Amino acid sequence: MVASLSAGTSAQYYTSLTAYYTETREPRGKWLLVGLDTGIAAGETVATTDFECLHAGLDRDGRSLLPEQATRAQRIGGYDLTFSAPKSVSVLWGLADEEVRTRIEAAHEAAIVTALNMLEKNAAFCRMGKGGTERVPTRLTVAAFRHGDARPAEHSDGEMFSDPNLHTHSIILNLGPKPGSVGALDGKALFAWKMAAGASYHAELAKQLGDLGLSIEPTGSNGLFEIAGIDAGLRDYFSARRRGIEDELDKHGLESRQAPALAAEITRATRKAKHDLESEDRFAAWRRHAHGLGFEPEALVRAAFQGLEADGPKIDAERHEADLRAKIEAIPRTLNETESVFEYRHLHAAIASALVGTGQPAARVEQEIERLTTSSAVVTLGHDVWGHAVLSTPEMVAIERDIGRMVGDLDPLRSTAPDPALVERLIATASLGAEQIAAVRAATRGDTVTIIEGAPGSGKTTTLRPIKEAWEAAGYRVIGSATAWKIANMLRDDLGIEARATDSWLAKEAAGQPFLDEKTVLVLDEAGLLSSRQ
Repeated sequence: MVASLSAGTSAQYYTSLTAYYTETREPRGKWLLVGLDTGIAAGETVATTDFECLHAGLDRDGRSLLPEQATRAQRIGGYDLTFSAPKSVSVLWGLADEEVRTRIEAAHEAAIVTALNMLEKNAAFCRMGKGGTERVPTRLTVAAFRHGDARPAEHSDGEMFSDPNLHTHSIILNLGPKPGSVGALDGKALFAWKMAAGASYHAELAKQLGDLGLSIEPTGSNGLFEIAGIDAGLRDYFSARRRGIEDELDKHGLESRQAPALAAEITRATRKAKHDLESEDRFAAWRRHAHGLGFEPEALVRAAFQGLEADGPKIDAERHEADLRAKIEAIPRTLNETESVFEYRHLHAAIASALVGTGQPAARVEQEIERLTTSSAVVTLGHDVWGHAVLSTPEMVAIERDIGRMVGDLDPLRSTAPDPALVERLIATASLGAEQIAAVRAATRGDTVTIIEGAPGSGKTTTLRPIKEAWEAAGYRVIGSATAWKIANMLRDDLGIEARATDSWLAKEAAGQPFLDEKTVLVLDEAGLLSSRQ
């Protein structure tokens, strides 16, 4: 996972782990951001006593930095924001010589600092006032612990060892300066901006690695990418830990992106001690394993750095810039495909992702947001609790206004309602509860639009059956629709009506085959899932 965030870190875990790795192979922790007046400076090595004191909310002399009510035993000491390099970056780092490794590590750290600075600007808040309703900007204090491998796992050839996995635990201490004192952070803001932090990390890492001469290949959402020239089979071999988790999820018929909480639980449950069972240097071991698969590490590293030369004809800078601007200008409409409104953080993450592979730094994100705002490509509808804009597009605003006008036009219209006596006979034979009876009566009054709301398992089909029979008895054709074919087919089978996915009905309409007239009743299941355009 690119940027995973968890609350409730243990100071002793990181400091003891750091002490162990200091004697073996990992670097000591490093302060990346220091927002507190503690005598510590960014860039300094993390001292165990400093870290443990701050994690406990204490200064160097053991005095509490927080108000009495914030020093309760169950307080969260910090948030672990873990930045993990793409697998191809970890593989290249693991197989390269010390000079190349150092350059990759510097790119990784620069990207993390960029993401943390973005997070501090947008998601660093303390709460003040009665009930903590006032949120004031603060500064972050972050200690970073870089690790280079995953936990041991069995590989496809039966070998048990730790894969190369360049990642950094960025511990955001739950302390922030606020007017007159120090307060706890608003953790909800950090969690809300986690994905944007990951996208910013990816965008800046791609820029930094591109500057080193590596070719970037975007591969997925939130800025995911890989380095060209690193064989996919080699990446897969060195992903034994992740593969084990995915295999476990597969037993449940899920993917990690569909069930991140379950994936995290499986990760914890299958975790093995993170220590080296071999005396062999890990970089030598990884090179040996790669060689055993038929890959010559030095040649592989050379091929990765030659990727730019093999990319084919270059697009001139002007054309490249035009393509990038067009890509960014399409983002607001893309966001509107799933939500009528979107938040500033969503736009930030989407633009950062679009920058991956373009050679542009993450710093350009805010320039592009300003450009979209100035050009009225996005419209500010309001602000969230942290003061960030809640946005939409002029097109979507117009669509929603049209929907409002349509409702107003439809409201006074009425259809010839089914015979009330028949409705009551159908109710009497259907074994309905009081709320179901009220729903049946509401849906058979002749109103043009009726909304029925019910929780899962509340008897939707049982309620719809007398409604359908009443309207058919009144001479109407009853049809069904849902956003998904699976739900539409259930309507078809349960009610004995023609039912289609919504897009299928709309496609028929567009092809000149209207499906609605004055004698049609449309049962629209899970209507809240419709997009405004639909």
